[in-house]
Amino acid sequence: AHFDAQWRALRNDLQGQMDELTRSTRSELGRLRGLQTQSEEGARRLDAVLAESATGRQKAERVESQLE
Repeated sequence: AHFDAQWRALRNDLQGQMDELTRSTRSELGRLRGLQTQSEEGARRLDAVLAESATGRQKAERVESQLE
């Protein structure tokens, strides 16, 4: 009986640790997904800025060629 009680206590402790690890892993995955979303949004913004910059550069080159 004593052995059974020790075994149950150990099993319950391990189950608690596994549950906590599962919770913290899910939490970390959620945080990483949030960072991924922010990163993707930042990449889209950067692409838009680069496209605007390229358009501005082309306009400037056309104006320069007209002035020559």
